[in-house]
Amino acid sequence: MEAPGMDNKFAEFIFPMSVHNTFTIHLRRRFIEKLKARDKIKVTLTTHYDKEFVVETDNFIRKYEF
Repeated sequence: MEAPGMDNKFAEFIFPMSVHNTFTIHLRRRFIEKLKARDKIKVTLTTHYDKEFVVETDNFIRKYEF
């Protein structure tokens, strides 16, 4: 993920310290309804190095009535 027109000179740089990112996802109501039907939600993030990070959690959308 990157901003349009962003300079990619840091895309290949490996930071010598932990980097924490926060992102926002906007979902359409129809998709939310489909997610509510699931028991678990799984999100996969892929880095520029093609490494995948997978997060699987209980269905917080249904639990907290989004």
